[in-house]
Amino acid sequence: MKKASFFQHKIWVSIGFFGGFVVITITWILGGYFFNFSDDNLIIFFGEKEFLSSTFAPIAALFSGISAIATVCLIFIQIYYANKQKLNEQVRIFENQLFQIFSMRTEIIKSLKYNDGEQDFKGIAVCEIAYKMLNFYFVKYSKIKNIHYTYKYRVKDELVTDIEMLIDEKGKYVIPDLITLVKIILEYIDDKTRFVLYPYYHNIYITLKMIEEFPLISPEEKDSYIRIFRSQLSQFEFCLLYYHVLTHKDKHSGKSKFKNFVENCSFFHTTSETMLFYQFNAKEFKNGYKETAFKHPDEIKNKAS
Repeated sequence: MKKASFFQHKIWVSIGFFGGFVVITITWILGGYFFNFSDDNLIIFFGEKEFLSSTFAPIAALFSGISAIATVCLIFIQIYYANKQKLNEQVRIFENQLFQIFSMRTEIIKSLKYNDGEQDFKGIAVCEIAYKMLNFYFVKYSKIKNIHYTYKYRVKDELVTDIEMLIDEKGKYVIPDLITLVKIILEYIDDKTRFVLYPYYHNIYITLKMIEEFPLISPEEKDSYIRIFRSQLSQFEFCLLYYHVLTHKDKHSGKSKFKNFVENCSFFHTTSETMLFYQFNAKEFKNGYKETAFKHPDEIKNKAS
């Protein structure tokens, strides 16, 4: 049930409660007034004064009113608990869907396969080899002196194959800005691996989107779900995702939604930064990562103070 609907219920219950109180008060006052009125015609309605039942007529009206108020309160309580039960059911459905997504990631990882011409890679090893390929080509084309090979890796054609998008008509290298370079290399790797990692990337995106956009859980609960999710990922996954998310744009809007989700939940909080061969932070790169991608807001605040 939406918050607006629940708020309307509270308004109507409050109006009913107030209206019942007014009716009870008026009934009690008029009952007492007519009881002491001298007109004999009113005996038809209130009876003889000598009878005990007539004496307690106004009090009976009072208790009837109290009963009406209690009924209104009971309705309010029923609405409250019905709403709470419905919200709890929605949270339960959300958790079931979320943990199904967790399980799907495990199955996707198991299904990953890639052959580089000399060796077969399966499962999480595909993420590892994709990251090492990215490292190799970035070092090769960036021409940055302080960049090194984080991991020794060679495949059959790496020493002779060039990425065509980085070569102009004269056969010379055309090196774009570093973030664009990463994007081009990742696209080349996706083509070499026949886009085997696409379902994996999409699963990570959907998981973060579900947690971020579900409105019925608190920020503390969202952090808890994110911690559970992060605990399932290896460091090679984090490192590969670091560069994929950096360059990913929404197909329709062109916005960096994936990157926003990552920064909003400190997704790379447990990532080993020493495993990253190059870091893109917002202080040095326009589209780099904000500090919140690695640290929670309270950590940043404490550090600043």
